[in-house]
Amino acid sequence: MKKTFLAAVLIAMLVPVALAQNSVPASLGEMIQSRGTSTVMSPNWKPASHPTIPTYCSPCLFYTGDFDSSNSNANGLANESDLLVSDSHIYTAIPFFHPHGASVTGLFVNSLDTVGVEDPASDPWDIRTGVSSGNGGTSVASGNSKSTDTPTGRSGFGLNEYTHLVKFSAVKLTKQGHYWTNVTPQCTNANDSNCDSARYFESDEEDDPNPINHVGTCKNVLDDSFWESTSFGMNWAPTWGSTGGCGGIGCDSFSTGVLGK
Repeated sequence: MKKTFLAAVLIAMLVPVALAQNSVPASLGEMIQSRGTSTVMSPNWKPASHPTIPTYCSPCLFYTGDFDSSNSNANGLANESDLLVSDSHIYTAIPFFHPHGASVTGLFVNSLDTVGVEDPASDPWDIRTGVSSGNGGTSVASGNSKSTDTPTGRSGFGLNEYTHLVKFSAVKLTKQGHYWTNVTPQCTNANDSNCDSARYFESDEEDDPNPINHVGTCKNVLDDSFWESTSFGMNWAPTWGSTGGCGGIGCDSFSTGVLGK
């Protein structure tokens, strides 16, 4: 409780300073905790117990797992389109190895937010293949769909976490391998006072090899998520590692999921 309160106070102090300098923080972790080390994936990965499928992931094709604020590498990275940061997108690698393909009907991200709403209540989304450092690969499906913003009951760094979910007409993924997905929360209505301070930091997932409530037969893909942002001058930059967007604190994977079957 004391740690959370101090984190909230420090964020409240740091954000105005950053804004006054005509800049905004990109990640949460570097503001209030010392640098950590990247997680290492166990070769004999398996879920620790049968997962509790999040109610918002239905039908749930894949879920990387819950954000865990107690993990020393916990972090969040700017994934948003708002009045303070107009263009910042996190693409998380999702493994698909279904022999008959997969039909995707929705995507979601979990996000540590300064406000619990979006305006407009719709989010751009994207599914890509072939993404690598400095290379955005190919978009196989994208759009802008009505979004829902649901509290997860979790929090971190003095911010509450929300699930931002979009649903759309089924997209058939026929190739086995890795896809990169993104949903970008937005608050761009200058007439809505909520948008004056709106920030959205996508929650990372650092509990590998046993992510909390992970759903899916494949283990998470670590150190293969990328950050594309004109606001921060990032061109498909790695999110992990000492030179990544999170400065060496977490961001090896993110808390995100895929609806479908």
